[in-house]
Amino acid sequence: MLAAPILAAALATDCRWLVTFNIRDYRPGDGIAVVTPGDFMKQLREHLLSLA
Repeated sequence: MLAAPILAAALATDCRWLVTFNIRDYRPGDGIAVVTPGDFMKQLREHLLSLA
């Protein structure tokens, strides 16, 4: 399973987002949001619009 090393690297580098099409192998937690690329873009767009 490749999920463990990727999640370990994300935790080690204090990532806030894990963007992947393979969300079934990851669970959100430890301060990391696990989202699809589409969901990430939606949330990023909303955040940028809130800054205007």
